[in-house]
Amino acid sequence: MSGDWRRIELSRDAVRAGELEIIRAQFALYCMAGDTAADVAIFTRRNKAGGSDLYFSPAALRYAEFVFERHPPCASGQPALLGSTLLVGNHDAVAALLGKSSGVQSFRKQTEQKSELSVRFLHSPAPAVNR
Repeated sequence: MSGDWRRIELSRDAVRAGELEIIRAQFALYCMAGDTAADVAIFTRRNKAGGSDLYFSPAALRYAEFVFERHPPCASGQPALLGSTLLVGNHDAVAALLGKSSGVQSFRKQTEQKSELSVRFLHSPAPAVNR
C-alpha cells in the first residue's frame, strides 16, 4: 500500500505564489463537502530546490483530480515521518499512515505559531530611546 501514494513537486516560485495554500484550502473544502475517511491526507516536505513535495495518501487520490490536472503526479512511496508536515487531513491518521505521529506537525499548527509570533512582533512595546 505504501507504493500507492502519489507525489507532486511545487517549485520555490509556486510556493511563493501561494500554490501550496491554494491546494490546501481547495482540498480541505472538497473533503468537507464529502464524507472523507480518516486516512485521507496530504503531507508536505521541503525539497532540496527550496520548493515543496506534496504526498497524497492512497485514500486521498480520488479527491485530488483537480490538483493533478494542474500538477501531474508521479508514483511514490509514503513520505518519511521525520520532516513531514500534515497539510490536509485528520491528525489521528498520521500514526496509521506514517507510524508514530509525534514528529509531524500540522500545517495549521505551524501557521498559528507563525501568526502568533507575527502578532507579538507587531504589538511589541516600542524600545526606550536613550537621550
